[in-house]
Amino acid sequence: MRTTAALIVGCVAAGCGSAAPPVDPAVAFLRVGVDPHEEARAVEASLAEGGFRVRTRSEGATFVALGLEHEARGETAVRVLTRRGIGLAIDVPGEQSAQPVGVVMSGSDGADLDGDGLEEVVLFRLDPVRERRCLAVVRVSDEGFVVPVPARLEGLGEQPCIEDLRDVGGDGRPEALVGWRLDELARGVVPRVMVPFAWGGRGFSPEGRAFAAHWSSERRSREDALREARSARDVEAAYVLAVELAAIERARGAPVRAQVLAFDDALRGLVLTEAQARALAEARERIASVP
Repeated sequence: MRTTAALIVGCVAAGCGSAAPPVDPAVAFLRVGVDPHEEARAVEASLAEGGFRVRTRSEGATFVALGLEHEARGETAVRVLTRRGIGLAIDVPGEQSAQPVGVVMSGSDGADLDGDGLEEVVLFRLDPVRERRCLAVVRVSDEGFVVPVPARLEGLGEQPCIEDLRDVGGDGRPEALVGWRLDELARGVVPRVMVPFAWGGRGFSPEGRAFAAHWSSERRSREDALREARSARDVEAAYVLAVELAAIERARGAPVRAQVLAFDDALRGLVLTEAQARALAEARERIASVP
């Protein structure tokens, strides 16, 4: 199954959205050079006639992005206007209103997020099942085309997605924070770790600098919570934190033995029922068996 963010990126790559006739190349050529801000005003007025209202807006020198909502029908839509006119259109019908799409407002430093001279637009889609907001980043080319910034999210469980963009590497550029949900190790509460992806020339990638400060903060927050859980003799809460501490070790590239040790240390000395002991042993075996 594709991730929520991939659904947006897939639409960007395929040019999908609402059903629309193919664009005549001659017309497309003639449209090159329009003012995206003027175009946005015209598109906004046209959609307003159909009952859509702008809920979020992001603007740069080369684009205007509109997140729209039709309150009566529960529909949401995104339009990205560039020098080519509508560079991207995504529409979510009313029957999918629980998963609305929209536009994330640009930061105060402008819309060129990675400093390469080209501006980016950040889109979102809400995922109510997993209680998260998934992001997709698209770039506006010199020619006014809107293209996705890909992210390789293999090995991070089922349907991972970018949940935040934040500079955790200290280089002034945002990293993608991907929510890694360990559904296979869930006991009621799903263990979850935020994994940073570096922004390289080809998109977001797990390769890059070691995010020592990020992992130190992630580990420290789990250890603080673990002390409270152990003090309260809350085995289930301690178990979730144990899995997350093991996952942190794995995400930062530590060997399997370090992952298992983190899990064991978190649970050492707790009094377990027979059922808990059996379940935790199975979880430990699963952690130890992942190469």
